[in-house]
Amino acid sequence: MEGPLKPVSSGALASQVVHLARPEELTSRLTELDLRAPRPVLVLVGGADGLTDAQLARLRPVFEEGLAPLADALGACVIDGGTDAGVMALIGQARAKLGASFPLIGVTASGTVKPDDSADGRAVAASLEPNHTHVVLVPGARWGDESQWLADVASSVAGDAPSVTVVVNGGEVTVDDAERSVTAGRPVLVVAGSGRAADELAAALQEPRQDQRAAKLAGSGLVEVVDLADGPQAIARTVAAVLTTAPARPPSSTGDQDRLKANFDQLIAQLRLSELRRQFLRSRWLDQLVWVEGRANHNRDRYFFWRLITIIGGVLVPALVTLQLNGSATTPVTWATFGVSLLVAISAAVEGFFRYGERWRQYRRTAELLKTEGWQFLQLTGNYRRHAAHGSAYPLFASRIEDILQQDVDAYITTVAAEPADKQPSKPDRPAPP
Repeated sequence: MEGPLKPVSSGALASQVVHLARPEELTSRLTELDLRAPRPVLVLVGGADGLTDAQLARLRPVFEEGLAPLADALGACVIDGGTDAGVMALIGQARAKLGASFPLIGVTASGTVKPDDSADGRAVAASLEPNHTHVVLVPGARWGDESQWLADVASSVAGDAPSVTVVVNGGEVTVDDAERSVTAGRPVLVVAGSGRAADELAAALQEPRQDQRAAKLAGSGLVEVVDLADGPQAIARTVAAVLTTAPARPPSSTGDQDRLKANFDQLIAQLRLSELRRQFLRSRWLDQLVWVEGRANHNRDRYFFWRLITIIGGVLVPALVTLQLNGSATTPVTWATFGVSLLVAISAAVEGFFRYGERWRQYRRTAELLKTEGWQFLQLTGNYRRHAAHGSAYPLFASRIEDILQQDVDAYITTVAAEPADKQPSKPDRPAPP
């Protein structure tokens, strides 16, 4: 890996730099950046020099109050074009202002940026944004030559973790970037009201028949529009909904509960919480969720098994009895009738005694409540939409989880574990007064 890039402004951070020449080098060279992977990735594409000072001021809260805090909270990696202009400058400045620690990678065509004049005397084509932690220089001399590389770098860093592309303002190259993200299967969030390409794309998505490219993007089902007027928190919540959703994985030899626990455990590890609070999430929420999920599946399977025996046997017995009444039954049929009748009685008794159906519904209800509460907390939506960070939302989450678990215990004791009313011993009548 090459040494740190010379800062382009006073006090700038020295970035780690990798030069790529061929696509096949991508995987091996990115390991030199020492980034923990897989990890959530936010790809930022949009306006550069085309943004006015007024537009920059209007967009700044999206980055300082929305995207940068979210990326830091989730431990996500942000990837953009890397130059010191437009949305790339805004995210770099937001990261520096917040003192954030999330990786910020600029993927830049080497022919479009040069070191400053003091480095080798060449004229500056474009300055690199000084607050980026990593720079990937790729072949190319024109704006847009880096587009495919940017998409590939994002996919490589994300691995099997979720990723999303956010479109803010921009021009023709931005639309190309959005198309490449869709081709890679990456969701795209278009910020309507941010100007230029983003607004045109948002409008075209409403009437895709008028624009062939928009029709293709709309048909992918991967493009969503959020309005700038909704505010930074709304944009951040929409992005979080993607970055905190575990992608579908093919079936493996591990069980559903193991995959559920692994997925949520990965998300918990990325939250900016104290180790004690993360331990609570694992032991008091995640472990309980996995256990309840397992009990729900266990009781569902047994409920279906015994109920099917009862139903099928209940259909067979009348048929066998009819054969006997018609006089065409043989001894084996008689014994079959007896056996099926006995099996139906046993299955109904077993299911009624263990109450698999009631247990299944009770455990399933609790599991879904725990899941819903967890997703709302991770995405800072629902009951947590007023909180800007997981740290401030944590006390409310802990309280609501305890309420759910207490309700589950109460419901189990009063409905599932209690004796049916007709089986409870009757209280003796009070003796009549003398």
